[in-house]
Amino acid sequence: DQQQQQQQQHRYITVEEEHRFLVLYTFLKLQAAAAPTPINKGIIFFSTTESTRYHAKLLQRLQFENVHYVHDKQGKERFLDEFLQFSKSGGGGGNGGGILCVPDFRGNDSLAIPHVTCSWIVQFEPCADPR
Repeated sequence: DQQQQQQQQHRYITVEEEHRFLVLYTFLKLQAAAAPTPINKGIIFFSTTESTRYHAKLLQRLQFENVHYVHDKQGKERFLDEFLQFSKSGGGGGNGGGILCVPDFRGNDSLAIPHVTCSWIVQFEPCADPR
C-alpha cells in the first residue's frame, strides 16, 4: 500500500459551477481515448444521492460505457451487485474500464466502498463536510 501511495499523483482544478460538467465530460473523454484498457477505471464522488443518480444516467445517455452507480437508498444486495459489476468491468468490445458514481458516504460505514484498483478519482461537487 505504501508503494502504491507513493505512485499516486494528486491534482486539482477549481472550476466555475456553470463549467463543471463540461470539464468532467472532457476529462472522461480524454481518459477513454488515452487509455482504453480494463484498468482505466475511475470513481466520481457527488455531494448527494440525487446528484449521483442524475449524473450517472446522464453519462450513460452520453454513451459512456460501463457507468455504474451506488448510493445509500439502494438495498445492500443491489449496492454490492452494482459494485461487483464495476469491479469486473472492462475488456470486451467497448472502451474498457468503467465509471463508478457514488455520493459522499462519510458517516455511513455500512455502505463503505470496498477496496478497488482504479486509475483516477474525481470529487465532482464539494462534499458536505470537508473533514
